[in-house]
Amino acid sequence: VPTSHANVRFFIAEKPGAEPVWWFGGGFDLTPFYGFEEDAIHWHRTARDLCLPFGEDVYPRYKKWCDEYFYLKHRNEQRGIGGL
Repeated sequence: VPTSHANVRFFIAEKPGAEPVWWFGGGFDLTPFYGFEEDAIHWHRTARDLCLPFGEDVYPRYKKWCDEYFYLKHRNEQRGIGGL
């Protein structure tokens, strides 16, 4: 059974005399113990379907950010199967 991981974080930066700056961060990914293509396809389809109510651009945009973040330049390869 592959492990799915998700976390959501809230950040706030305050400076005296200025409005605080805040944002949400986090991630959602699959960590398979054994790489089965059908697990990766199922995970990405489910993640895409969960994002659809928030706009058709949400899943591809977040997936692209994650793919870029977890790309290992020195190995010329992705780390894992991707995530959001």
